[in-house]
Amino acid sequence: MILGTSITTNSSSESALKKVDGVTYVAHWTNDSAYTHHFLHQRYGITIEQVEGFIRSQGYDPVGRASGQAFLEAQEKSGIDVRVLVAFAQMESAYGTAGVAKQFPEANIWGYGCFDSDPNQGRDWGPERAFKNFREYQIEKLGNYNLEIMDERANQYALGVLPAGKGVYYTDTSGTGKARASVMEAFDKYIDEHGGTPEAPTPDLSNISHLPITYDPNNTYPWGQCTWGVKTLAPWVGNYWGNAGQWLYSAQSAGFSTGSTPRVGAVAVWNNTYWGHVAVVTAINGNQIQVMEANYAGDGYNADPRGIGNYRGWFVPTGVTGYIYPK
Repeated sequence: MILGTSITTNSSSESALKKVDGVTYVAHWTNDSAYTHHFLHQRYGITIEQVEGFIRSQGYDPVGRASGQAFLEAQEKSGIDVRVLVAFAQMESAYGTAGVAKQFPEANIWGYGCFDSDPNQGRDWGPERAFKNFREYQIEKLGNYNLEIMDERANQYALGVLPAGKGVYYTDTSGTGKARASVMEAFDKYIDEHGGTPEAPTPDLSNISHLPITYDPNNTYPWGQCTWGVKTLAPWVGNYWGNAGQWLYSAQSAGFSTGSTPRVGAVAVWNNTYWGHVAVVTAINGNQIQVMEANYAGDGYNADPRGIGNYRGWFVPTGVTGYIYPK
């Protein structure tokens, strides 16, 4: 593997993942299956006509909140794969023709906010509020980023063994996730049979030709990843601590103190995504901090080619799981 580029092939997935302008594209699915497909991975170039044609093929009218334009705008604003949004809309509200979405035309059509204890709360969850919370809370904070995980957590909840800090998207244990995956697969097949999609463009790598391809025996983390960046900035952290989300546990096991208060020189840890994230605190002002970090705009497959930097300025560190303090 050539470290520092923006295209990475993952042998466990169906095809190469390609990241362009902050969006990760895959030919069909992450890990070969709609059931295990990452909600933030998209198929490039799906058209309004394909969205609306599929909805009609399922016996519904693609109008208003369920128009092809509305779905693709929701994908663009949220980053959530349109095939996921379509499947949830079909299963939750029959594209706005049933349930709370039918009763309240201003509500979203994904059933978001329609809690089992009070389904009518959904009337206060418009489309933009719904998909924004879906991404920020369910996908990024709770880690409910594919249907397999959602089904697993529903089963854990039913058995009373749901891990602390985790949450469910739905509580039904009758195969809700697999039913949605079936709709996604049918939509993907429809796309193949109705024009297909172009290949995602290749990112321009000319501006990162200067990135080093090196191995540092004192830093065992992959070049460009956030873990590599923190180890570079703070050599006191250990090697082989795993993905960023595991670092609090690894640090505690190695005898480091951890806590919830930021300190200059401490490592901030987020574990609200699949990979997690880490950064070094460089300044504190009231409830705001500044950090130095790597892979700010990348993910576990494709590292942000800009390397280490201060990309956020002052910000309130919401979502930080904890801090690791140097000895």
